[in-house]
Amino acid sequence: MKSAFYYVLKRKLIEKGSDGKPVFIEKETVFENENPINAREEAFNSFQSYVDVLLQGLGSKYESDKQARSELKQHKSFVSIGICIVQTTEIDDLPLGGKDQEICIHAIGPIGLFNFDMEDISGRGGDESYKDALDYEFGLYEYFKYDMGAYKIEIQYYDDTEHDDSFPSVFDPYYILKTPFDWNEHSEQKRLKLEAEDALDKADEIEPETLEYSEEWFIEQIAKGESETTEFKPSLVYNYLTEAAGMGIKAIIAKAICAFLNTRGGVLFIGVKDNGEIQGLESDFSLSPKDKEPRDYFRLEFDQMITHFFGRSIYSNIIPTMLTIEDKSVFAVRVWSSKSPVFIKGREKDTKEFYIRGAASTLPLHETPEKLVEYCLNKWGTKE
Repeated sequence: MKSAFYYVLKRKLIEKGSDGKPVFIEKETVFENENPINAREEAFNSFQSYVDVLLQGLGSKYESDKQARSELKQHKSFVSIGICIVQTTEIDDLPLGGKDQEICIHAIGPIGLFNFDMEDISGRGGDESYKDALDYEFGLYEYFKYDMGAYKIEIQYYDDTEHDDSFPSVFDPYYILKTPFDWNEHSEQKRLKLEAEDALDKADEIEPETLEYSEEWFIEQIAKGESETTEFKPSLVYNYLTEAAGMGIKAIIAKAICAFLNTRGGVLFIGVKDNGEIQGLESDFSLSPKDKEPRDYFRLEFDQMITHFFGRSIYSNIIPTMLTIEDKSVFAVRVWSSKSPVFIKGREKDTKEFYIRGAASTLPLHETPEKLVEYCLNKWGTKE
């Protein structure tokens, strides 16, 4: 007897065609069993085997879902892999899904009918689609009274839609079937992230042209550490390896600003170490000519960096501010999210590069054209 639903393992890979050009290949394997928990187990075992082989190709091995997700971004032939659940009968009582419709329950990279991408769970509300998918799967098992084996677990899901000022952190107990994703770590990361975003959102209520920040506000952002909306860099021009000025350092700054423009915006602090220690800008100032005031020299170098990598049009999306924190100079660049994709000048002649912001780092997308196109369509859509 067939079960009321089954599982599909889907893979997207890049292979060389007969003409030597890259070709996108989509493959899928169906797992079906009268006891669907067995089909689920087989699907996840197969998923894990594929991930293990892909990591071996990078000279690595599986340690965690988070680690695998990060390292597979570097795999040249990998696009995505995921597991979907598919109903075989129509059910009126479950709002999500439907007969023959694929609902993705776990993936690395964009997969499935709606290009479900678990990388989006780092965004505000973005994890709702993942939680809803797992809730839907759990509902199917309960509706048909199928055995869940040892896979039923309770997660602590951070819910930011029901709390008030007296209860700023709400962890909602939730039942799902276990996947490799670490919900405990995610809940804590999301709580900290939302707190930082709330501070930024309050500031965004004021028009950028009239916005003024207090020194205390900037200090609070630094104290919270690097995140999707906060980045630290030690210098703008000074290369600590060569102990001289370096264009490569400016390129790093440009990439960080580009990532903020293409994601949710944020604040870039120059003169702050990765651990949040205030270093100051003395190294950059030491490169200033004797006839020029060091802060003026620094601002001029910043303007030249913007013009070289972006052009001057992005000044409507940034506000640079020179600060004094702990008696040291720090340069803060407040960046607003762009309403259209922003590219920077590439390393090679006549090339462009595109970056987005991850949980606490700058990520390139121009090296994988398919993901770049999908990201732009998902964020900005198409112009009518």
